Amino acid sequence: MSENEQTKRIFVGGLGRSGTTIMAQLMGRHSDVFGMEWETRFIVDVDGLGDLVDALSVNWAGPVTGGEKVRRFRRMMTRDLVERDAAPYEGYSMYDHFDAEHYDATVRDFLDGLIEAEWPAFSMQSGRSLSITTQQDGEDVHIEVRTGQRSRILPRYFEREEAARLAADFVDRLFGGKGRALGRRHWCEKTPHNILSPYPRLLFPDSYIVHMVRDPRDVVSSIGSGSHNWGGPDARMAAKWAEGFYKKWLDIRSQYQDDERYIEIFFEDFIAEPKKTMTLLCERIGLKPEPAMWETDLSRHNIGRHRTGLSRDDIDVIERDVIPLACSAGFGRYL
Repeated sequence: MSENEQTKRIFVGGLGRSGTTIMAQLMGRHSDVFGMEWETRFIVDVDGLGDLVDALSVNWAGPVTGGEKVRRFRRMMTRDLVERDAAPYEGYSMYDHFDAEHYDATVRDFLDGLIEAEWPAFSMQSGRSLSITTQQDGEDVHIEVRTGQRSRILPRYFEREEAARLAADFVDRLFGGKGRALGRRHWCEKTPHNILSPYPRLLFPDSYIVHMVRDPRDVVSSIGSGSHNWGGPDARMAAKWAEGFYKKWLDIRSQYQDDERYIEIFFEDFIAEPKKTMTLLCERIGLKPEPAMWETDLSRHNIGRHRTGLSRDDIDVIERDVIPLACSAGFGRYL
């Protein structure tokens, strides 16, 4: 069996504030698993890797769609995810988790394989310019683009299966390369919307999907507390977020029916019995349980925080609009 076939790829997802972060961190404590401490997002986000796969295949239209998606993905990987002040990923940098040389080379090699040609879209004028190096027919091509202007990119066309394979090889080289440098064969990535996106499974059909589930009232209380502005300014908006999440999940959950690699973890179970929960999870994935995965301080779990963090009116809205959806999804154990 090849090294890639032995690699276990684990995606953690769920409604935000459901324990996805702590789960990914604890998976990364396993001696044979490389885990990111925060979500990378570039696989499932808009203009991310999944969108790029489709733009290079089923949605290919030359520079209009494919080329523009290549440009946006390049910007995401070379600016947004490495410069700490670049929206929408402020405060994060891939360089904190990957050797810069390995990261830059992996991104560059992947993008070079997608581009047929790249050329200046506007006539050159005096003033500042940006030098871009790309490849054409195996040769390095250097072009100058006016600062603030953009080049034109002609992407290669791929069958969707081939585009997905190239994207999967890129992710494996990025995550797996860092893991191998640490002596770890497997890797774990956490982004909450992994659970709603088709792309983790498109790229890695044999991957494990860990779905973190939590009392929606506590989720809304956490999102709407004011410290997480991505979730809305208050509990009512956070409730709408949760409502939409569960509606989407109910639409797609059938794809995981009878899927042995799809694993649901209730946050409340994990907090009550971390050793038991992590042991069962490891057994499902095929890993040897290790104490480092559950020997941690979980005292700040905030279970039941909605009782003091939400008004009675807010709780009534959640119990009217969100709880029935969660129960329909089979998540009513603690409701």
